[in-house]
Amino acid sequence: LARFDIKQSGVINSRKNISWLDGRKIESIGHRYESRKYYELRQYADRFYPGGKKKVVPRDIRITPLSVKMWYIDDGTLAPFSRSSQIVLCTDSFPKDDVLFLIDKLHDVGFSVRYYASRNRIRLNSGSVRDFLDYIGEPIGIVRSEEHTSELQSH
Repeated sequence: LARFDIKQSGVINSRKNISWLDGRKIESIGHRYESRKYYELRQYADRFYPGGKKKVVPRDIRITPLSVKMWYIDDGTLAPFSRSSQIVLCTDSFPKDDVLFLIDKLHDVGFSVRYYASRNRIRLNSGSVRDFLDYIGEPIGIVRSEEHTSELQSH
């Protein structure tokens, strides 16, 4: 945001999530960026919601470490499935053609991904998880409360 001469007002918060898979309790840590809306960035929102309507993927979108990191922070998760972990990118609200377009873009970068049809999402296969995390780099700006940090360390 500094590039646009906009003072950043949000924070990244983390929280513990508990879910169940095949009768097993699975604990994970979720991170969420919370911010106010920025009028100065409205032109970018308009690219994804042309005319304020249906969400689309702009065809000139670039896949870069930073753009993928922000996508992952906003709509991604490291999810356990059976004996391995996979990255899931939530693309539920995009048309299927746009999701397939994003899959092609991720293939071009070298990731092994597939379409998760029942949820209209993208899954990075377990063999690409480490490459994906290396590609996006270290997390930045994660804020944890004292209570939450000690709770996570006890598990």
